[in-house]
Amino acid sequence: MDVVIQVDDAFLTEKGLTRGGCLPCDLQDAELLVDEAKKACGTDISLRPGGSAANVARMMARLGGSVAVKFVGSCGDDDMGEAYRKSMEAEGVCAEGVVATDSYDTGRCVCLVEELNGERTMRSFLGASSALDASAVASAAPGITMCHLEGYALWRDGLTAACAKAAIENAGRPCVLSLDLASHELVTRRFDELRQVLDGGHFDVIFCNEEEALALDACLSGSDAGVDDDDDDDDLDRDAAIMRALDYLSASCSTFANVSLGARGCLVASQRHGVQSTFIEGITVRHVVDTVGCGDAYAAGVLWALAQGAHPVCAARIGQACGAATASSVGATVMDDGGLQMLQWTVDAYLAQGGSLLQPSTTL
Repeated sequence: MDVVIQVDDAFLTEKGLTRGGCLPCDLQDAELLVDEAKKACGTDISLRPGGSAANVARMMARLGGSVAVKFVGSCGDDDMGEAYRKSMEAEGVCAEGVVATDSYDTGRCVCLVEELNGERTMRSFLGASSALDASAVASAAPGITMCHLEGYALWRDGLTAACAKAAIENAGRPCVLSLDLASHELVTRRFDELRQVLDGGHFDVIFCNEEEALALDACLSGSDAGVDDDDDDDDLDRDAAIMRALDYLSASCSTFANVSLGARGCLVASQRHGVQSTFIEGITVRHVVDTVGCGDAYAAGVLWALAQGAHPVCAARIGQACGAATASSVGATVMDDGGLQMLQWTVDAYLAQGGSLLQPSTTL
């Protein structure tokens, strides 16, 4: 579950938290952080179903069409876990692959959202999700055509590669594999594991954001550069680093490589479709509530479109619509009527074009 609470810049600075990232923590630290944020900022908390891969699954189910979605995960044998499973089912996701265990509490993610710009900084107690193994993926894999793995699994040695192998070997048909890079801290701290996975050529689709791209380039080049809010590096150097990261990711997958640039838009590349480093302008959101789950919503939109044969550029535009709709709501679920209307309008506009889903579009 996501525990969403608004904070100010001073609180993040006081706690020494790097903005925009996500690191694992234990339950005691997660609860302490929430208490400190409430006392310092005087704001209430919101509980929302969360988890990166679960966010992707729910958004794909919401988009509907011919895409059937199942989720594989682990939760505690507790009230929060039961509420989580029921929430997934209510949103159209098959949750039969969610295993309950009495050995762990249900995991939760503390999402600290800046009041000024909606930027989120997260600390995640993995809880029962740390009990997940590749056998759960193998059991759910027969008949699937696409499998998305969240990058946070890279915190555990060998898990991502094992899950990818389980999906491929048990699907019984060609299966598109997708991976996101999770957070810039993970990229930096788990670079050797990440590079082994990427160089293994398992994945067809790879997602990352700007900060993760910068961290990836720094690791690839062996430099000490990273994400720093006070970094005065020239913009051209920053752009060049992002492009190098995109080139590396594109060489590591065949169908779709992406660097999200927040509200500015995204960069995409595709070996299969001959798309080289294409910039796609972002969608303006009138009022950003928070950015929790926006990257997951973007990934869901892309995967949903690719599953229906969309061109990568068209898929990216649908992904942007999903991310923009999510930014107008608290947490990773689109609750705001305006966000839902914008999302539905965008998707309907593409579907109304029929075969043009297979080609890049210049308008939203």
